[in-house]
Amino acid sequence: NLNLQPIGVMGELYVGGDGLTRGYLNRDDLNISSFVDNPYNPGEKLYKTGDRVKWLPDGNIEFHGRLDNQLKIRGFRVELEEIESVISEIDEVVESVVKAVKQQNGDVRLIAFINLSETGSVTEETLKNIIKGRVPQYMVPSVIKIMHGFPKTINGKTDRNALIIDLQELNGREKESTDAMTETEKVIYTIWCDALKSSDFSVNDNFFSIGGNSLLAISVMTKIERAFNSEFRLKLFFDSPVIKDIAETVDLIKSRDEANTGLQTNKDSSVKWVEGEI
Repeated sequence: NLNLQPIGVMGELYVGGDGLTRGYLNRDDLNISSFVDNPYNPGEKLYKTGDRVKWLPDGNIEFHGRLDNQLKIRGFRVELEEIESVISEIDEVVESVVKAVKQQNGDVRLIAFINLSETGSVTEETLKNIIKGRVPQYMVPSVIKIMHGFPKTINGKTDRNALIIDLQELNGREKESTDAMTETEKVIYTIWCDALKSSDFSVNDNFFSIGGNSLLAISVMTKIERAFNSEFRLKLFFDSPVIKDIAETVDLIKSRDEANTGLQTNKDSSVKWVEGEI
């Protein structure tokens, strides 16, 4: 809000003074959004850098990422640069770029573009498993695109704008992962998607690690009971809040119910046959 921040408090870095440029050439839209009047020195302009920083006691400025690389996923604040940093520490990874893609339903997908070394042979699945072990589930990219070399700008920097993924390719990968589910898993997965307002998770993800809470768990469990016309103890959900485990238990209970129903039917039929003979 253009208020000066004290030492140690996070804020956005603005640049001004004699060395400030007049603006972007032929980009009035950027000039309007990036250059603002200096409230502390009327007549001068300040440039919004978009950098999150704070003053240190020794007078230096500590950088804490970009404001435009921040977003919220299922209520969690996510720093794209933090994810990139974790990925770049993996062996064979030269560089990584993580971008957020917004779907038509408002859901956000994280896409990781990973530049592997020329001799790198690590797979997407291996990379995703490594990332899962280092960051919370909501920070794990939905899709990983392996590349050998990134496009560069005229200044030799990575051209982030040139790193794109076809939405058809993204939807195709999601459909493929859904097709691999059992029928029971698909039903539970759909219920979770509705509750979490997201489909960015797998059958092996923990409900409470991807944005779920106790109240949602009760609602979800009620819908699962209705879907399968059976009653389940809530303890089933809290013991292992994972679609795969819940689906296995649901299938097991359904099988037992069907078996018991079959036994009851056979028993009744047998009695009627005996009575008929009598």
